[in-house]
Amino acid sequence: MRIPLRTRTALRDLRADRALLTCLAVVIAIGTLIATAGPALVARLDDRALRNSVAMASAQGLGLTATLSVVGIDPTGLGQENPAAAPAATTPLAVETTASPTAASVATNTSTTSASARTTSARTTNASTGTATSPSPSPSASPSTSPLPAPLTTFATDILAPLPPWARSMLGPPTVDLATPFVDAAGPGLATTGGVPPELRVEYANPIPGGVRYVEGSAPPLGPLAPGAPAPIAASTATRDVLHLAVGQVLTLSRAGSPVGAAPAGEAAAPVTARVVGFFEPVDTLSPATATFWYTHPWLRAPIAGPGPPRDGFSPLIQRASVLTSAPGILAVLPAAASAGPVTATIAFPLAPGELTADTAAALATQLGRLTDPAAGRPCTPAVFAQPVQCGPFVATSAGLSVAADIKPTLDRFVAARAEVWVVDSFSLASVATVALITLFSAARLAVGRRERDLVLHRARGASIRDLMTVRAAHGILLTVPALLVGWLAARLLLHIGRHRAQSSGPGAGWMLAAIAVAGLVVLPALTWARSRPRPDVADRAVAIRRRLAVEIGILVLAAAAVVSLHGRGVDGLRNAGIDPQISLVPALLGAVGAALLLRLHPLLLGGSLRWARRRRSAVPVLAFAQARRGPGLGAAGLLVLVLTLAGLVFGGLVTRTVTGAHADVANSVGGDAVIQGRGLIEAVRSDVAGVAGVQHVIAEQTLWLTPDTPAGSASVTSAPTAVPIKTVAVDVKALAAADPNSRLVHLLSGSASSNSPISAYASASAVRQNSATLSVATPTGSAALNLTAVGTLTLADLRVIGAELGDLTPQDPFLVVPLTAAARLAPGSDPDTLVVDGPGIAETELRAALPTAVTYQVQTHRALMSSLDTATLTDSLDLVAFGSALLASAFALLAVVLELLAGARARGQAVSFLRTMGLRSRSATSMLILQLLPPAVLAAVAGVGLGALIPRLLGSALRLRAVTGGTAEPRIRVDFATSAALGAGVVALVLLAALIDHRLARRRKLGAVLRFDSR
Repeated sequence: MRIPLRTRTALRDLRADRALLTCLAVVIAIGTLIATAGPALVARLDDRALRNSVAMASAQGLGLTATLSVVGIDPTGLGQENPAAAPAATTPLAVETTASPTAASVATNTSTTSASARTTSARTTNASTGTATSPSPSPSASPSTSPLPAPLTTFATDILAPLPPWARSMLGPPTVDLATPFVDAAGPGLATTGGVPPELRVEYANPIPGGVRYVEGSAPPLGPLAPGAPAPIAASTATRDVLHLAVGQVLTLSRAGSPVGAAPAGEAAAPVTARVVGFFEPVDTLSPATATFWYTHPWLRAPIAGPGPPRDGFSPLIQRASVLTSAPGILAVLPAAASAGPVTATIAFPLAPGELTADTAAALATQLGRLTDPAAGRPCTPAVFAQPVQCGPFVATSAGLSVAADIKPTLDRFVAARAEVWVVDSFSLASVATVALITLFSAARLAVGRRERDLVLHRARGASIRDLMTVRAAHGILLTVPALLVGWLAARLLLHIGRHRAQSSGPGAGWMLAAIAVAGLVVLPALTWARSRPRPDVADRAVAIRRRLAVEIGILVLAAAAVVSLHGRGVDGLRNAGIDPQISLVPALLGAVGAALLLRLHPLLLGGSLRWARRRRSAVPVLAFAQARRGPGLGAAGLLVLVLTLAGLVFGGLVTRTVTGAHADVANSVGGDAVIQGRGLIEAVRSDVAGVAGVQHVIAEQTLWLTPDTPAGSASVTSAPTAVPIKTVAVDVKALAAADPNSRLVHLLSGSASSNSPISAYASASAVRQNSATLSVATPTGSAALNLTAVGTLTLADLRVIGAELGDLTPQDPFLVVPLTAAARLAPGSDPDTLVVDGPGIAETELRAALPTAVTYQVQTHRALMSSLDTATLTDSLDLVAFGSALLASAFALLAVVLELLAGARARGQAVSFLRTMGLRSRSATSMLILQLLPPAVLAAVAGVGLGALIPRLLGSALRLRAVTGGTAEPRIRVDFATSAALGAGVVALVLLAALIDHRLARRRKLGAVLRFDSR
């Protein structure tokens, strides 16, 4: 008669197994927490990396830019602000004195002047069109704003009309820059160079990053001008000092290169007047965004001397400068500028980093690419027979409006890098999930194994296997459902901390949650069925061997198929971001292959160890290895956990080391410890930089563009059908020889520097058609012969010193290298534009202090470049996943090994009990357990290290790190053998720690101290 199981019995079993069932619940809760919060936390780091990358790109002036050549402007509403758009379409440009040391110093210097001067110098404006305002006495007062005129605001909105609303919200407020061509300026008291008047470019820039501070006069007024009134202009203090300007001075502007008031041939002169209304100084020129603006607007900061238009057969030296005006001021000077060329209008839209998310980066890049398509909607009338077109308030040339998304490559690189990173993240997270599932299995097997005698009793009393499975299924439900809920709630709470208004949710991990839930619900009843089902009294050894061999072959075939499939798909076949199921299966399959191999090698290693132990005097090693031959103390599950854990640790460390090393290579490729770029780096400036404390060498460089001559029959010209300019880098050979006497570039460029001898030069292989001995290039004074001492023989390491000048060029691209002494012949009147500074630990502030204050320079130190690479890339994401996976996998592995040892604790206790009766000491029993576990631990360490080092080759084309590292080629995988060996030793130590924990628990249960009556 069948006796049904009672609820009381089920509850008694639940109480008896509460420790192991609690362990199961904890593993399920932690697994749920990882699967729910892990991808979202990684996505947040991706968001931060994207925002940092976009912020750095925006500081370099990259964004969405619309340009057009203007030949006329509609004056309607141009002198009126757009109050409704002021809060959203403008950014405050005036920097508070408390936020900028430069502004503070200006205020301090000007405070010693008269009361009226103090009032004037304290005025701050945002742009050339801003109204000067007095700063509030409170340091926290809000700076003033200068809205764009209504027609410009409307036109900027129309440019973005083809974008969807969500994409428009990710673009910041527009900046407008209207610049005329250079025109001649004449006026009483105006300084000239050899009787040649200077040239001025009138510019409307709103806003100006960082703002300007008017030290004399005021900003050009915003309102419309009266008919015939002079255009208001404002100049920098450096322009004032060089050109001898004064407030109230009236200048006459006419077409550049023509006498003032004289009509050019075929054109009617239209001279206009302009009145100087104020002089300004930049508030901030050191922050990245402001430094980029002043670096790209050098004439606005100070006049630049250079050759002017040909006059009477020669090109005289003239001064060129830019001045600021208002939007109505551009209208006033347009007649004079129109005869010299169209006005260049640039409307730029920077991305708003705070609105960007990693999940929308790819879609945003696609939308920006569509906007740059000429077929996209443009707010311009169609061009007819090369006639001007109307684009908003502008009358533009027939070319119309051109839109360029300079920020799109940054977004594309991020999307590619994120896809590459998620390959690594998928592997790491899948390894942790697999280890957690194995730990879950070990805990469930131990729980069911301890109740094996109760199962036999229940079966003897008439309970069916279904009844036993039902009880265990109820246990699974009681622990799995609350654990899933607790893990999910903990994940939501964790994700709520530090929540950003716009953030990525990360890829969904529903299949991982489903796997955890199914494992928690099924593992107990499944193991109960396996323990309760009828088994033959005598097992057929041949059948067992065939089954084992079939399982091993099946695992090997599945692992090979997964690897081959990944090689075929590559990284392009994967999703942009997310945990890829196929990659997630690879670590489990590879770990299973490694565990199966270890199980095959384990008996061989034990046999050798036993033969060695028999030659020893102590009996403990012989007893330990003899007992271990009956079966590995860790079992297949323990070996699989160790192999997977160590392989994941080695692979994560390998990837992070590769990325860090590649970043160092990128930073080293731009030159020395610091690079200074800007104009006017003459010998005096170089001497001041060399005098900075810590500076060892200063190497001057200059970029030239040389056009090869193309005489008939010449075979040494560029590969193009017609000669095109070739980028040429002039380097100070003497300074380079002092810094690096063994430089191959110094050896190739050393030669005669006389004016009649050929110039020693190095040419890349693609710069010439054939390896000719000489190359003739055009110069302003005729031509010069270059003696090509070598062609295409230098490597990237040899060219490292000119890395900043080469930019994105590789040794295979066309370029030339010549000595700096030859620059006077190739480009007379030019100065070096780059300084490569050697000096470890040199600070950017010290270098800037040695540079002229009237010129804005770009200073990049090696330390800052490394920091920017780590900040703007996904290094934080890789580090978090690698560190978190290592920590969690190690914890799960320790728990799994302890559970595996506890599963065999009773059998070991029986053996030790017999040996204790024969005189074995307690300490020797501990040594026996350690010796039993040492061979499989060493095997697992070797297999784990080897598998971790082989994973990059096994993943093949699915593992790419070029976009992550920011280099031009795929980085070389760097294996740190010392770290890998340390990790292997750590795994062995982890097994020994588990052995000590097991021994402590066995002593508390007195398993090896008492010989029980039921022992066999």
